[in-house]
Amino acid sequence: MYCFLCWALLESYWTTSLSFLRIDNKRKQYKLILQLNKKKRYQSKTPNKYLADFALFLFENETHPFIKELINEGIDIFIKNHILQYAKELESVPLHFVGSIAFHAKEYISNRLIKNNLNAASYIQRPIDNLIAHLKREH
Repeated sequence: MYCFLCWALLESYWTTSLSFLRIDNKRKQYKLILQLNKKKRYQSKTPNKYLADFALFLFENETHPFIKELINEGIDIFIKNHILQYAKELESVPLHFVGSIAFHAKEYISNRLIKNNLNAASYIQRPIDNLIAHLKREH
């Protein structure tokens, strides 16, 4: 999901007038990264790691109407392509989200799931924390 969101953000930077990206002095680091993005996306061995860096930017600017719409659109596409194909299974099996993007976007995800008559059982930011807690309980 985060790859789509970050990819869409970068594409929008090149194809539309996102003035809040270009003139906000606090965002200079993102502007510099954006200028290098095409090479990183197309020639990097790990483009998802590069794209994940932009997730922070999305959530820092989530009140901007464009960003809010981008997040909702990305989640809708993710649900359609990766979750709804298991709609029958989800009648009896809980749906869980793992990772920091899902954890920070849980309000957006929950709202979009409701529109599809679905519900998430949990949002886990760092699965390693749950594993460590489980191992400590067992020993």
